[in-house]
Amino acid sequence: MTGQNIPGVAVLESFGYRAPLRSALTRAGLSTVATAPAGGFSINLAAISAAPAAGPEAGADKGRRWIAGVTCGVVYVFPAPLSVLVTSVSSAAPDGLIASVAGVALIATFAASASAALSDERHREAGAVTFLVAASGLSFAGISPAFWALVAGGVVLIVLRLRSR
Repeated sequence: MTGQNIPGVAVLESFGYRAPLRSALTRAGLSTVATAPAGGFSINLAAISAAPAAGPEAGADKGRRWIAGVTCGVVYVFPAPLSVLVTSVSSAAPDGLIASVAGVALIATFAASASAALSDERHREAGAVTFLVAASGLSFAGISPAFWALVAGGVVLIVLRLRSR
């Protein structure tokens, strides 16, 4: 849940959208359960797919950016039969090439997200700790770094609020 859904929500919020978290997570979970018998993996609010469809690259009018999201979803269905070929080509690529391409594609999203997370002085330290723990790759008890990043950032936020009283 934290590996993609929470970053997906964070990306949406960094562009000024408020995702209905409870209903979105419920629908994603139920869709995952429904598609699992047919080989479906995980249906989630993926940050990498949300970023280009929610950002200014999708259009100046925020009220019409949903068209980019729907278009992405429809377009993703068509190359699905070619996923074996894409996986084979990706596996044959030199180490780090795919990660580098994805990293370059997300530079603007990272800049906007970091700016939003660190802009409010009251939350700056908690945002920085959240980012650093997520970037560290810390995984404990089989739980992803995204979860531990949220825990660490939340603890820092609580401690700072208690200290300022």
